[in-house]
Order: sequence, then C-alpha cells, then structure tokens
Amino acid sequence: MRSYMAGRGCPYPCTYCFNHAFRAVYRGKGRLYNRFSVERIVAELKVLKAKYETQFIKFYDDIFVFRYDEWLEEFAEKYPREIGLPFHCLVRADLLTEPMLLALKNAGIHSISMSIEAGNDETRNKLLKRNMSKEQITAAFDLCHKHKVPTFCNTILAMPGTGIKEDIESLDLNVRCRVTFGEFPVFHPYPGTELGRYTVEHGYFDGDYDRLHMSYQNESPLTCFSKKEKLMQKNLSLLGTVCLWQPWLRGITVKWLIRLPLTGLYFLAYYLVKVYLIKTKIYPLRLSPTNILKGIYESLSLERFKHSDEKVRSTARRELAPDKTRR
Repeated sequence: MRSYMAGRGCPYPCTYCFNHAFRAVYRGKGRLYNRFSVERIVAELKVLKAKYETQFIKFYDDIFVFRYDEWLEEFAEKYPREIGLPFHCLVRADLLTEPMLLALKNAGIHSISMSIEAGNDETRNKLLKRNMSKEQITAAFDLCHKHKVPTFCNTILAMPGTGIKEDIESLDLNVRCRVTFGEFPVFHPYPGTELGRYTVEHGYFDGDYDRLHMSYQNESPLTCFSKKEKLMQKNLSLLGTVCLWQPWLRGITVKWLIRLPLTGLYFLAYYLVKVYLIKTKIYPLRLSPTNILKGIYESLSLERFKHSDEKVRSTARRELAPDKTRR
C-alpha cells in the first residue's frame, strides 16, 4: 500500500487539529487549499506503479473531495483507466452525497474514512467545532452501507469536561452507523491548538507537553478524571473496536468489562480484531507468508508501545542527557 496526497489544506475549524493554526500562519500568503490536477495525480501514480510494487493507494488528504464537480468526474473517468488500483480516502460525513460516493465507486474506491469524533452533539459541535449533525453523520454512513463501501472511523474519548456517559454515547453512535472498523483514541492536547489552550486555561492540563506519551492511544493526561475513570476510558478505547466487529458485546462492555482491570486482555482482543478488519475490510492486500509474519511483529510492537507506558522514550531521554561528571 502506498500513501499519496493529492491536495493540502483544510478549511474547517476543528479545535483539536493543527489546521486552524496553519491557516492563521499562512493567511494572506496565498491559497490555503491546493490540489493537484487529475492529470498530475495520474502521471505521478504511474511512475509510482512502475518503480514500486503497489497493490493499493491510500489518499491521505485531510479531505479528498468536497463536492461532486468536474474534478471528481475527471478523476472517476481517468483513475480507473490509467491506474486501476483500489484506493482509500478521507472525507467529511456532512459533505458526502450519493452522487459523490457513486463517482468514487466508479473510480475504484474500496474503503472510506469519515470521523465522528463525538457522539454528543454539544461536545462535537461546541467543543470540537465539527459543525455537523447526527442526522448528517448517520445519513453518510448509511450511504456507505447501502453501496457496500467499508468505513473507517475515528472517535475521541475522554475530552475535557466530559465523562464516561459521553464516551458511551460516542460508542453507540458508531454502532448505529455500522462502522466497519473504528479507533477510539483518548484525547491528548496538542500545543498551539485551540483545544490544547482550552485544557490549560480551564485547569485540565498543566501545559507540560514534553511529558505526554507519543501516542494518543494511552491513558488520559488530563487532571479532571480519576484513576477509575482513566481505566474505564482506556478499556473502552480498546473494546470499542471489538464492539464494532461484534455489536452484541456493547451491553456487557459498558456495564461490566470497562470497569475490570483486564486492560492487557482487552489489548490482545483489540489487536486481533484490528488486524483482521484492517487486512480484510479496509486495506486488503495479497501478502507472502514472510511479509505477514513481519507485519504482525512490527504492528504488534508498535501497538504495544502505543498502549503502554513510554519507557523507551524516558530511557532515551536519560541516555541523551549531558553527563555532568565529565565537564
């Protein structure tokens, strides 16, 4: 699988993302959103295919398409003829229409990413500034289900000023949308973002970004949650993915499982379900036995690091610190 960006920039004000700060830095210095022509995309992907073995393309643009227009029509006509590889792309649920999805299907889309971020309307639209309704979200996922396009969704847990009730509401919206595969990262504030400043100003976070784990799939760094709440959040971040695979587990998960100190067991279940869904539903690839084993080893190592204490980083920091005894 090869990742490729056809455009750069995003016009939306989501408070957890860097794009609103990026736009402020470059305002008045040129166009804030730029996208390659279809002709250039096809030409570059031809070179990519010729130079490297390629089975699948992941378009990593923040938003791949905004509307049904001439660009999308041209892409849907030229990409399957000139490139002919299945692909994945990211869109916003409030932008997706049936003509857009059908054009992407004609082009060869295999799966699509649409983030929900929060099931609670006030959290999603006031705190995160996503500015989309539940009706828009469910309509977009229903379209994908209707046309058999697997969906990949991100939803943030443990946001400032919320509780486990809102996190369960987020899980339930994912289940309602029949999300094929979803991640439930725990909120970590990013420096320079509006939501990062909000957490500091309201006393949820002390502003020491250097001590944050490199991965946001870890225990919440916010001070507004108890140890018990942080355990439940971390467990739900793992079991949420499993519940999307088997929705009947939702009841027992929110009533019992997230309260138990079985995070290690839940991680194993999460990892196995993630590998299965990613490799069979979202990015299906034909791999040799050697590449399968290599991929399992590398991905398991990475996932264990994401969900554990960051001992590697703290050890490296000590080793790189200047040795004062030699001065």
